[in-house]
Amino acid sequence: MYIQRFQCTTTEPLILFKKAKTEQSTETLEYIPGALFKGFVANKLFNASKNNPAINDEVINNFVFNGSVLFGDAHLVINEQRALPIPLSYHKFQSKEHGDVINFAKCEVPTTKVKQIKDGYFIVAGSELKSGKVEVSERMKAARSLEHRASEESGMYLYRFITSGQTFQFDVKATTTDQLKEVTDILTKEKQNVYLGKSKSAEFGGKFKIEAVNTPEIKTFGNKVKTLFAASNWCFLNEYGSYTSHLTSEMLCGHKQAQIDWNKSFLRFRTYAPFNFHRKAFDAQRLIIEKGSVIVFKEEIEVNGDFYVDGIGVHKSEGFGEVEVNPEFLNLEKFAITDYKKTPKPVLGESEDPIYLLLKERSDLKLQLKQDYLKAEILDDECKFSNAINPSQWSNILMKVKYLTDNKAIEQVLITDDRTRVNKSIHTKWKEKDFNILKKVITESGNTQVFKIFVKSKINQKKNA
Repeated sequence: MYIQRFQCTTTEPLILFKKAKTEQSTETLEYIPGALFKGFVANKLFNASKNNPAINDEVINNFVFNGSVLFGDAHLVINEQRALPIPLSYHKFQSKEHGDVINFAKCEVPTTKVKQIKDGYFIVAGSELKSGKVEVSERMKAARSLEHRASEESGMYLYRFITSGQTFQFDVKATTTDQLKEVTDILTKEKQNVYLGKSKSAEFGGKFKIEAVNTPEIKTFGNKVKTLFAASNWCFLNEYGSYTSHLTSEMLCGHKQAQIDWNKSFLRFRTYAPFNFHRKAFDAQRLIIEKGSVIVFKEEIEVNGDFYVDGIGVHKSEGFGEVEVNPEFLNLEKFAITDYKKTPKPVLGESEDPIYLLLKERSDLKLQLKQDYLKAEILDDECKFSNAINPSQWSNILMKVKYLTDNKAIEQVLITDDRTRVNKSIHTKWKEKDFNILKKVITESGNTQVFKIFVKSKINQKKNA
């Protein structure tokens, strides 16, 4: 199949519910499903068919229903590359002395504590792996009661959304270049704004423009398979036509005899019910395997090179079934992933507008708070106190420094003043080693905010231990 890549940048907040919004959770997707692009193209074709006899049922079937055109999910762009979801086999060491990341699809489970990396996207940049996350935000809204002219009782709604200004890329596959050209013309029509997502009448427009970023190309696969990576969600049907979580080697590689190594494979399942806009109702609930899942076979097997060309499973025209075969990043064992730093936006010059100044002050405070939390976390890793210091002692310290605005004042109260210092009594649990570490924390924290954050983290650590 021929593949055409497209790029889109959000210019307004975009809401994409992970599940039906009638459910308790209001999580948002961190990608744009291919089903939305398919629906947009289908809507344009149906509308055009009313005035153009050439766009008949056969043409619409070729673009929408029979699988000749497949619309992929739009993933975050990192350093001008379409990123992939972080594999579920990637785990992070809790102690930095053991390294950064370990890949359980290649290594045995270590005795040290590790934590699965559950979200985010990554790219391979030379010999490095760089990661990034889709920026999301929240907003609370209230329904208005016309009768009482106030907020409606039990009418508070939390919206989670993808923030504006982020760039995504997706692929469209088609059996002919003519089909790709037609889809490209529909998606990239001049001066056309594409509106996707939910709540478009409540400030969340989801408006962006789409552009093609390369010429159509053909992707091929080898005949040897050892590992499979879910670059998009997968969905399978069993022999009875029902959605299933029981995967077989025949579904994944076309061979019944192939054996899957479940000890090194990692899968995550999710259910959701797609909304049918034409019928204004939800369709049957689907059971899917989430993107980032990893399948490892016990032995390398030979497959037909065309088996993975249009993906695996069902609903492939909606973005499902995209697969990477034997990717190099699943052969890594212990390695590092660095956070990708975006190029800062150019400074446009200062303004005396009060709203601008207020927003700038808010942005600066938010940035400073992030830096303070990071510094407190570094201090927590470097400065280890004995277990004799309990939460009540840390709480006592927090009360003493609560209203202090200078580190010298903190040092005076906790270290120097005989009436208030932490080791004023011979019965205190503050031994000389802990006392010296506390002085180091006060000195290196730099400001009172960092020190207070550090103390609060110590209180929570002890309580949750």
